[in-house]
Amino acid sequence: MACLLVFLLPWVSGCAFLNFATPPPGPLPPIAFVGTPTLPQIMQTVNANTQRVHQLHTETAQVSTPGFPTLRATISVERPRRFRLRGKFFSGPELDLGSNDEIFWFWVKRLQPAVLFARHDQFAQSPVRQMLPIEPAWIVDALGLVTLDPGMQHDGPFLRGNGQLEVRTQMRGSQGDVTRTLIIDPTYGWILEQHITDANNRLLASALAGNHRFYPEYGVSLPHRVEILAPPANLTFRIEIGHYYINRPVEDPYEMWSLPKIEGQTPINLASVSSGQGGGVNSLAPDYGPSLPSAYPPDSRIGFRPQVRGYSQLR
Repeated sequence: MACLLVFLLPWVSGCAFLNFATPPPGPLPPIAFVGTPTLPQIMQTVNANTQRVHQLHTETAQVSTPGFPTLRATISVERPRRFRLRGKFFSGPELDLGSNDEIFWFWVKRLQPAVLFARHDQFAQSPVRQMLPIEPAWIVDALGLVTLDPGMQHDGPFLRGNGQLEVRTQMRGSQGDVTRTLIIDPTYGWILEQHITDANNRLLASALAGNHRFYPEYGVSLPHRVEILAPPANLTFRIEIGHYYINRPVEDPYEMWSLPKIEGQTPINLASVSSGQGGGVNSLAPDYGPSLPSAYPPDSRIGFRPQVRGYSQLR
């Protein structure tokens, strides 16, 4: 089968970006570490920041990639797995990436011809997984909502030459054993970089975070600029956020966390595609997908330099 990502590359490929105005710095967050912290101290700081966020929403996002106009976007998150990013021009919707407890999906209007989706458990074993190394749900981690599971093996912290801290986690992924490397600010404890590598030390995905801002009413620090890279797929794009609403439930959870219905288009199940199937997206078998999520039944390294005065900035 021709690489599925050929349909995304005209929109999400490249390595240079437009420049956007930096959001004004907010109040300084409390200092997390004095001196080099221990691994338990890092885990407590990172996990506490994530655990304070149950829902996350913004209507002031921008999604950019070289050679394509910037999209205005909305982003909604409900931890741990529900995510929705919708982008549009003045002419209407152009992009829909999402994930609920059972499935994830993506749709790009200009590339068409369908909403592509898969169940999390089935896609993990699908040959297409080799072509699409990250799911939309991984963007939740990229937005700074990382959890360091005490039940996993963690190594570090290692002190890098620039003073930043590094923690490595051994994880079991759908493609075998992988290592997640976190680069952490040594003063405020927020995540600056995330890198996923396979057993051969091949980079699968990275997330670079900047423009961190502190929300004192929630005690939460979040990045407002995130650059996501998946080198095996030659996929790179940037998300910029003006302001977040934290822990504000979505108005219509059934609509928000459901597979979108695009007029005239039939959903295509990626997990049903064989690795040898050819002919492009039109050769993919239509599938109307699983039932709606049971939670809602019908009537569900990369060029940047952080700054640390209440926020950091990708360059």
